[in-house]
Amino acid sequence: MHAPVAPEINRLIDLIDYVEATERDKLKTVLDYQDHKAFRKTGAELQGLPGVALDVGRDDDPIWLRVDRLPKKAPPAPEDAELSVWLTYRDDPKSEPRLKSEVAGAVLVEAGLIAAEDAPEHVSFEHFAEREEVELLFEYWLKNAWASWVETETPRRATIALYNALFMLRQQLEGVSDIPLELTCGIGFATLFRDGKRLRYPLLTVAQEISLNELTHAIEVRPRMEADPGLELDALDKMGLGALDQWRSATEKFLDELEEESLSPFASETFAPPLRQAAALLDPDAVYLPDQDPPQSGIIPSVEPQFRIGDAFAFFQRERRATQLMEDLRRFRSLLEDGEEAPELPSAVASLLVEPADAVSEEEYPEFRGISSIPGVTTSTGEGKDLFFPLPFNREQVEVVQRLEVRPGVVVQGPPGTGKTHTIANIISHYLALGKRVLVTSQKAPALKVLRDKLPEAVRPLAVSLLESDRDGLKQFQESVDIIAEKLQRLRRHELQDEIDDLDEQIDRLHRQLALIDTEVDKIGRAAISPITLDGDTYEPIRAARLVAASPELTAWMPEDLDVSSSCDPAFSDSDIAELRTARRVVGDDLVYINARLPDLERLPTVEALLNAHKDLSKAEQIRERISRGELPALREDRDDTVSRLRDLTAKLKSLSAEEQRVAGAPYPWTNELLQCIGEAEPDNRLSAFESLREEALRLGTEYQYFLTRPVFVPEEALIDPKFLAAIEREADGKPALGLVSGIFAAKLKAQLGEVTVLGEHASGAEAWSDVQRFVAARASVRRFQAAWNNVVAGGIGDQLEGQELGLAQLARRQFDHIDAANALIASRQEIRSIVDAIFVSFSALRDGDQQAISHLLDAVDAHLLRYRLADAESLRTSLRSELDSCEYEVSTELRALAVTRLGSPEVSIDTLSEAWTSLITRLREIKAKCDAFEKIAAVTDLIEMSGARRWARRLRSNPVNGVEDELLPGDWENRWRLRRLERWLDANDKHHRLRELGYDRNEKETLLKRAYERSIELRTWLELSKKASDGVKAALAAYADAVRRIGRGTGKRAGRYRRQAREASDRAKGALPCWIMPHYRVSESLPADLGLFDLVIVDEASQSTVAALPALLRAKTILIVGDDKQVSPDLVGRDQARADELAVRHLSGQVPDYRASLREEQSLYDLGKVVFAGGAIMLTEHFRCVAPIIEFSKAQFYNHRLNPLRLPTASERLDPPLIDVRIEDGYRQGDINPPEAAYIVEEIERITSDPMMAKRTIGVTTLLGQKQAAHIYSLIEQKLGPEVIEQHHLRVGDPTAFQGDERDIMFISLVAQTGDSALSGVRFEQRFNVALSRACDRTYLVRSIDVEALRHSDQLRRALLDHFRMPFPSDGQEAKDRREKCESDFEREMYDLLVERGYRVDTQVKVGDFRIDLVVEGENDRRVAIECDGDRYHGPDRWAADMNRQRILERAGWTVWRCFASRFVRDQGQVLEELVGFLSERGIQPVGGFDEWTSRHVEQRTWRTTDAAGGDDAEQTFAPDETADTSDGNQATTNDEAAQHSPAEDEDRNSTRVTEGQVQAEILQLMSDGQVWSNAQLKRTLPDHLPLSPADRETAAFRPHEEKWEELVNNALSPSRGNSLHSRGLVESRGRGLHQLATSPGQDEPQTSNDRSVESPGAVYRLPLHEVGQEYQFSELSVPEGDGDQIYEDGYQRRLESIVGEVIELEGPVYLDLVVERVARAHGKQKAGRIIQERVVAAVPAECRRSHDGDRLVLFSKHSSPETIVPLRPSRSDWRSHRDIPLIELASLALPGIRSKKSDEDILAHFSKAFKLARLRQPTRLRFEEAIAIARSAVEAEV
Repeated sequence: MHAPVAPEINRLIDLIDYVEATERDKLKTVLDYQDHKAFRKTGAELQGLPGVALDVGRDDDPIWLRVDRLPKKAPPAPEDAELSVWLTYRDDPKSEPRLKSEVAGAVLVEAGLIAAEDAPEHVSFEHFAEREEVELLFEYWLKNAWASWVETETPRRATIALYNALFMLRQQLEGVSDIPLELTCGIGFATLFRDGKRLRYPLLTVAQEISLNELTHAIEVRPRMEADPGLELDALDKMGLGALDQWRSATEKFLDELEEESLSPFASETFAPPLRQAAALLDPDAVYLPDQDPPQSGIIPSVEPQFRIGDAFAFFQRERRATQLMEDLRRFRSLLEDGEEAPELPSAVASLLVEPADAVSEEEYPEFRGISSIPGVTTSTGEGKDLFFPLPFNREQVEVVQRLEVRPGVVVQGPPGTGKTHTIANIISHYLALGKRVLVTSQKAPALKVLRDKLPEAVRPLAVSLLESDRDGLKQFQESVDIIAEKLQRLRRHELQDEIDDLDEQIDRLHRQLALIDTEVDKIGRAAISPITLDGDTYEPIRAARLVAASPELTAWMPEDLDVSSSCDPAFSDSDIAELRTARRVVGDDLVYINARLPDLERLPTVEALLNAHKDLSKAEQIRERISRGELPALREDRDDTVSRLRDLTAKLKSLSAEEQRVAGAPYPWTNELLQCIGEAEPDNRLSAFESLREEALRLGTEYQYFLTRPVFVPEEALIDPKFLAAIEREADGKPALGLVSGIFAAKLKAQLGEVTVLGEHASGAEAWSDVQRFVAARASVRRFQAAWNNVVAGGIGDQLEGQELGLAQLARRQFDHIDAANALIASRQEIRSIVDAIFVSFSALRDGDQQAISHLLDAVDAHLLRYRLADAESLRTSLRSELDSCEYEVSTELRALAVTRLGSPEVSIDTLSEAWTSLITRLREIKAKCDAFEKIAAVTDLIEMSGARRWARRLRSNPVNGVEDELLPGDWENRWRLRRLERWLDANDKHHRLRELGYDRNEKETLLKRAYERSIELRTWLELSKKASDGVKAALAAYADAVRRIGRGTGKRAGRYRRQAREASDRAKGALPCWIMPHYRVSESLPADLGLFDLVIVDEASQSTVAALPALLRAKTILIVGDDKQVSPDLVGRDQARADELAVRHLSGQVPDYRASLREEQSLYDLGKVVFAGGAIMLTEHFRCVAPIIEFSKAQFYNHRLNPLRLPTASERLDPPLIDVRIEDGYRQGDINPPEAAYIVEEIERITSDPMMAKRTIGVTTLLGQKQAAHIYSLIEQKLGPEVIEQHHLRVGDPTAFQGDERDIMFISLVAQTGDSALSGVRFEQRFNVALSRACDRTYLVRSIDVEALRHSDQLRRALLDHFRMPFPSDGQEAKDRREKCESDFEREMYDLLVERGYRVDTQVKVGDFRIDLVVEGENDRRVAIECDGDRYHGPDRWAADMNRQRILERAGWTVWRCFASRFVRDQGQVLEELVGFLSERGIQPVGGFDEWTSRHVEQRTWRTTDAAGGDDAEQTFAPDETADTSDGNQATTNDEAAQHSPAEDEDRNSTRVTEGQVQAEILQLMSDGQVWSNAQLKRTLPDHLPLSPADRETAAFRPHEEKWEELVNNALSPSRGNSLHSRGLVESRGRGLHQLATSPGQDEPQTSNDRSVESPGAVYRLPLHEVGQEYQFSELSVPEGDGDQIYEDGYQRRLESIVGEVIELEGPVYLDLVVERVARAHGKQKAGRIIQERVVAAVPAECRRSHDGDRLVLFSKHSSPETIVPLRPSRSDWRSHRDIPLIELASLALPGIRSKKSDEDILAHFSKAFKLARLRQPTRLRFEEAIAIARSAVEAEV
C-alpha cells in the first residue's frame, strides 16, 4: 500500500504531463518529407556531382556527405572582336546569350571596326555591315565554347548551390533560426496512397551534424553520435498501418545488437532487415522493392496504393523532434510514481510546487572576500568566506553568490553585453572549488560557446561542453575522462590538503596586506584633498597650494617645518616681535653673546697676580722649549709621583757617578776586562772560579783578623813538620808534647816548640797551644788558597798572591771587593737605564763610565724638578683656562687665547701682557652691561622656538641687525608663518610616491592573490572530485578508456560492440564530471534522469526558454536563472490559443495559484523565476560590449539609463563614427523585402571585406521586419561574396532572435519599412529592437528607406531609433564643444594644455558608462592612460572612496589610471609633468602632434540610390572580354611571372613614379570647378587626360581586379566613409549615389590625414607635410681623431670634409649653413670658425644639395626634405636647440594646427612663445614667427 502522495508530487506530475502535452502538440506529423519545405537531397541526386563524396572518412569518424567548395568558372569570352562588341551574356549556365540590337558608334570605333569619322552615334545590328559574319561567329561560339562551358559548369553550379545551402543550414543549426531545426538522414523510404493521403517518408532516421573543414573549407555531414536512430512511427500511425509496436520493438532490438557497424545508408546489412520486417508486419500487401525489383534500388518508390518500401536515403531539414525530451520526462514521471516512497524533491524543484511562505524571512547574507575588492560588498578587513572567482568581479556577482547561499533559486537580469558569461564562469569556478556539480544550459548553443574557455585552464577538463557538434563534445569528454582517470591515479589527498592549507594561509596574509594597503591609501587620499582650518580660515588644498605657489619667496623665507597643529600656533604677539626688534638693535653685533656663558669677573686674577704667574711660567716655558728643541728629554708622562721619581733618579745618578769613580780608581789593571766579563750575557768561568774561592778567602780573612790581635809565632820549617804538628796537637789536648819522641828528634822538636809564641810569649797551656794549632792550620790553608788563587788569576783577572802569610787573604778580599763593586756598578747602570726609559720619552744611552752623560742627565732631571716647583703659576693658568673653557664667543675666546698662548710665553713682555689683559676685561664689562636686551631676545625667541620655529629663533639669536630694517623680523611675519604652515601641511599630505608604491604593491599582491585563488580553485576542485570518485566511477572511467582504445580506428569486427560499450561506460562515467555545458535538448539526450543531480543548474538566456526546460530544472538542487525580459522571449505565433488554454486548464489547475500563469508555455523561464524566486532580480549593470553611442539606445529606451557602459575602444578597435545612418533614396518594399536596402548592405559588406584593415572584423545583418529580408540579404551575400568571406568574418544574417546571446563587431540593421507602414509596438517588438541595437561592438549601420517625418506618430520605436541615429546622446550638442572647454576645472585645463603642447593626443571628460574620466591620453598600438585630477570641487574628500571604487571598476575594464592631486600640481608642475611623461613613456605612449583635432563623431549621415550602384554611366552589368575569372578549379588566375620578380628597388622606383592621392584630389577639384554634377565613371574617363599616369598606376588594383591602381585613389577621394576624402573634408557634396558636385561652402574643419600633402594650387609656394610633428631632432655627433683637427686647413682633406659636411646635412637638414660650419669647426677642436674654415665648409657642401634663403641665412636640405614642402617640427630633448636655429620652413609647421583651428595670429604667436619658453617676444623674433605663420597659412590656403 503506497503512502499518500504529497501535493507537491502530484503538482510535479501534472507539470510533467503539461510539458509533455505541449511538446507533443508541436510534433506535426508530416506524411511527405518534401512538405518540410527546406533543404532536401536524395542520395541519387547527390551521386555524380563534382566535388561531392558520400561515405568517406573512417569508422571512428564517419562522414556520410562531403561537399567541396568549388569556385565558379566564368563563361568563355569570344576571341573575335566583332562578336565581343555585339555579344551579351550572363554568368549563368541556364541563361541564353544573345546579340545586342544596338551599340554606340564610339564602341565600334574603339574596337577598330569602323573609322571615327564615319561613326554614327548609334549602330543597329540589323543595319550592321558585317551582320551575317557576326551571326555565324555567334552560332559557332554558342555551339562550341558556350555549350562546352554549360556542360561542365551546370553540375558545378549544382554543387556550389548544394554547398551554399548546407553552409546556410549550418548557421541555422547553430542557433540562427528561431525554430529548433535538425538535419536528418532518412533511410528506407515508404510510400503509400490511401484514403486520399499520400505517404512518402523514411522509416528510419539518423540525426546529422554539419561541420566546416578548417583546412579545405569543405562541408562535412556526419551522423550525430549522441542521438539514437529514430523510428518514424507517427506518419505510419496516421496512415492507419498496424503492428507498429511490434515492429518498433523488433527494430530497436536489432539496432541495439548491431556489432560491426551502426545504422548507415551505405551498409544494407544495418537497415535491410528492419525494412524487410516492416514490409512483412505493417501491411499484408507491402513489398520491399530491392528484393522484388532490384533496379529500383536507391530510388524513392513512387506513391501507389500499394505500401512500398525502398532502400533509398535522403538528407533533409526539419524541425527538431522533442522525442528525447518527452522520453526524459517519462523517466522522471516513473521515478515519482513507481517508488515505494515518494522521492524527496530538491529545494529548487520544490520551490515551483510549494505555496510561498507568508512569514517575512530575515536573510543574513554571508560576507565574502576574493580577488577583487568591492566596497560595501566584500569585506574591507580581508575577513569572510572565500569567493573562488578566478576572474575580476563586481558587486552584482557577489550578491548572486550571497543569495544562492540562502535561497533555492536566484534570478539575474543580464542586459546585453553585461558580462553574463563572465559571471557564470566565476560562479562555476566557485562551485567547483566547493566540490559542487554544475549544469549550464540554455535554449540555444551560441550563448554557451565561449563559456568553457572562460574557466581556469586547470579545471577546464572537468567541464564538458556539448553544443552543436557531437564529435567535438565527445572529444572533449574523452579528453576529460583521460585526464581525470590519470589524475585520480596520481592524486594524493593529503598532499593536496597540505598545499590547500598553505594557500589558505597565503590568501589570508594577502587579504590582510591588501586591507592595510587600502586603509593607508584611503588615509593618504582623504588627507590630500581634505581642507584645513587655520587662524579661523578654511583652506582647501588647491587654495593653499595656489597661495604657496604665488609667493614662493615668502614661503621659503621661513626655514621651519611648521605644521598645522595647535603646537605651531604662534605663542608670541606682534608686540613681542616689536620688543624683539628693539632689543636686537640694542645688542647689535654683540648678539652672539645672547645666552652665552661669559667669565665671572670676580674669579679672574688681578693684573699683578697674572704678571707674577707670567714670569714663572716663562721659566717653565723656557724649559719646555729646551725640551721641544731636544736639549732636554721630555717626560714620558706626568704622574702624581713624577717629582719623587725624579728625585730618586737624582740620588741614583749621583751614586752611580761615585761608583764609576771608585771602580775606575781601583789599582787593578784588569778592571775593564772584569767589567766586560760581567756585562756579557753568558757567565765567565773565571768569575765562577773566583766565586768558588770566596768562602775560603772570607774564612782566612777571619783567621787573619783573629791572629792580628793574638799574634802567634811558629818557626817556618816547623809548619810543615809532622812531628811538630803532632806535638802541638798533644799540647792542645793537654798532653805532653814530646810523648814517645826521644833522641835527636826530640831535641829538635823541643827547640821548635820553644820558639812558638802566643801574644809574644812562649806558648803554654792548652788554650795557647790550641791557638798555635789553629794558626798552623790557617797557614796550611793559606798555602792551598794561594795555589788555587794564583791558578785562577792566571786567566787575566786578578793579581797574583805572593808569600804565605795570613795577610795574603786580605789581599784576596780586596780583589773580591773590587769584583763586587764592578758587579754593583753594572747593576746600577742597568737600573738607571730602565728608570730613565720609564721617565723620559727619549734620552741618549748612557755610556759606561761617561761622567759627562751622567752630569747632563742630572741637569735634565734638575730642570724638570724646577718646572714642577713652578706649578703654582701653572695652577693659576689652569684655573683661568678652566674658567674660560666653558665660555663662548669672541671676548671669551680672546681671553682663553691669552691664557693659553701668551701667558707664560717668554716672547711676550710684561707690558704687552698687562695691556691686553686690561683691554679684554674692559670689553667684558661692556658686554655684561647689555644683559636686559639679551634676556628679552632670549625670552621672545624661546617663545618662537616653542611655537615650532627653531631655525628662525636660532637665526634671530645669531644673525645681528644689518642696516636700518631688521630683515629677520619683517612686518608680514604672520603671513609668512601661515604660508610656511600651509606648505608644510601640503608637503606632509603629498605622499604621491607612497601612493605609487602602494599602487604597485597592490597590483603585485592582487596578482599573487589571483594566482593563489586560481591554484586553490584547481586543488580544491580536484580534491573534492577525488573524495567523490567511488570505485564504481573509477571503474566506469577505466572501462570507457578501454572501450575507446579497443575501437581504435573502428575497423574490427566488433567495432559496433565496442562503440556501444564505450557509450554505456560513458553514461556511467558522466558522474565523474562535475560541470556540463549544453543546450536544453542535449540535457535529455545526455544526462541520467536523477532529481537534484546537480548542486547548481544555471539557465542562461532564460528569456528564450520556457517551462519546456523542466528536465534541467528537475536536475537542480539550486537554480540560477539568467535572462532578460527586455530581450526576445518565446514567440508562439500561430499557436492554437484554445488548445493552449485547454492544456493549461487540464494540467495546471492544481498548481500554486501564484505561479499558475507563469508556468504556461507562452511564458519564459525568466518570467517564471521572477515570480517563484521573488525578491527582485539582480540586475547586471556594467556593460562591456558596445561603445557608448551604440548601447545608448537600449540604455535609454529599455533600461531607464541603469546600464553603465564601461567600454571605450582602443585605437585599433575604434570605428569612427560608430553610428552610420544610411538613407536609401529609392528604397521600397516588395512584401517583407526591401531590395534597395539589401543591395546597399551587400555592397557595403563587400567594401568592408575587401579592406585589409577590416580582415578580422565580424559582421552581422539583422532586420526589423520579418525573416524574408534576412533570407534575401543572405542569398545576395552568398552569391556575391561566397562562404569563404562569410566564414572569415563570421557573417551571420537573421532576425534579432538569431543574434541573442551573440555579438559582432559591425552590425547592419535593415529597417525595411516604407512610408505608410503600420506602426511597430508592443513588448515583442521592443525586445527585438533591443537585441538588434545591442549586438554591435564598434559600429552599427541603420539602413532605412523612410524619414522620421513619414513615420506614424504611434510608431514610437522606429521614431526613437531614427532620432537616436540623429543624436545618440541628448547632450550631443554640448559634447561637441572644444575638448579644452569640456574641462571642468582650471587644474584639468592646465594639465590638458601642457600635454597638448608636448604633442600628446588628449581627450577630456571622456564618458565611460556612468563615469567620466577627466583626461585620456592615447598613443599608438591601442595604448592609453586615464588621468584623474584629484582635489578640485569634483574630487573632494567625500568623493575619495567613490573615486577609488570607480578606479577599481575602470581597472577591471582594462584601464590604466594615473592620479594627481591638484595641490601638488599647482606647486610642482614641472616635476608632476615629468613623472606623467615618464609614466606615459613606460607604457609606450609618445607625442603624436600638436593641435591634433581628433574627435570622434558619433553619427555619419549617408544617402544611397540603387541607380548609382554600378558607378553611373557604366551601370550595365555585362561581361566584357577582358573580365577573366578562375582558370582552374579552386585557383585564381595568376599574374605574370616576370611581374612578380621585380626587386625592392624597382618597387620603390615604381611607387615613386605613381600619382598621389593629393594629385588626384586636386585634379578632381579642378574638373568640378565647372559647377556640374560628376559621376564616378565620368571622372575616371576624364582624369587620365589630366594626370601623369605611369605604368605603375596602370597596374591592376589589389582588391578590385577590374580597376587600375589609380582608380582606387579616385574611389578613396570620393568615399564618404574615409576620413581624408573630399567628402569628409567638406570640399565635395553628394548628389546621389556615385554623383558628386563641388561644395558651395567648403568645410571648416578638414582632418589632415591624407597620405600625400603635396597638392599645389596655382600661386602656392609651399606644400603641406605628411605629419605636423617629425622625428626627434638628431644632433650630429662628429668624431675627428685627436690631433687631426688642423687637417681641415689642408687641401688633401677636402674629400673627408665633404663626407663630414654631407653627414651633417643628411642628419640635420634642413639646417642653416652657419650651423653646419659651427658643427664642423667644433668637431675639429676650433672654438670659432674663421674665414678659411667657412670657405672650406661651403666648398664641401654637395652640389646636389637643395638650398633656400631665410633672409641672409642659407638653408641646406637633406635628400629627404624639399624647399617646397613644409618640414614637420622636430622636437629636441634638450633646450639647446633655439628657435633661431630652426629654419622658417620648419617653424611653419608649428603654426599649422592653429591655422586649421581658425586661431588668430596672436594666439598662434602665444603658442610659439610657450613652445620655446619665451617670457616675451622681442620685435625681431616676433617678425620671424610671423613670417613662419605666413608660410603655413599660404600652404593651407593652397591646399584648399
